[in-house]
Amino acid sequence: MGKKRNIIITSELEPETPVSGSVVISNPPALSLSKGKSPTKSKTRGKLYTQAKKLVDPNRQYSIEEAVQLVKQISFSKKNNTVEAHINLGLDLTKNEHKIRTKEIKVEKSAPIVHTIIGKVDFDDKQLVENFKALMVKIKEVRPAKIKGVYIRSVYLASSMSPSIKVAL
Repeated sequence: MGKKRNIIITSELEPETPVSGSVVISNPPALSLSKGKSPTKSKTRGKLYTQAKKLVDPNRQYSIEEAVQLVKQISFSKKNNTVEAHINLGLDLTKNEHKIRTKEIKVEKSAPIVHTIIGKVDFDDKQLVENFKALMVKIKEVRPAKIKGVYIRSVYLASSMSPSIKVAL
């Protein structure tokens, strides 16, 4: 099983503007279920994480192609090799705008952020870029009409347990 890739996207939303939808990814990752433990105390980062963190420039925005290659290079998790997209949306959490849920695209309860898996680290770069672009198209499609200004604030790409990489919009 390969490493998954995640994306974070942020956007601006007004009250009573539901955002929901699902995206069909041309290269879907395999599903894996596991039982996790909840951490009881904070832990320090390991040697592999700190080495990977040194490779990522936090002041730079990477193109999606560069981000995919960098995520593959710095991923080190042996258990869950997913690639995630983290999308920061401009939602006002005081107005119940965060109650947006779908199976594939889901906004976090405590923050206007979408976390979703776009593939595994062992996917080709081209497949991961296609999945990312399909996700971005779908998120732009479900944008509420009431939203003015910036909808997607930031996008980050990361593999499991590795530092995230900011993607240029």
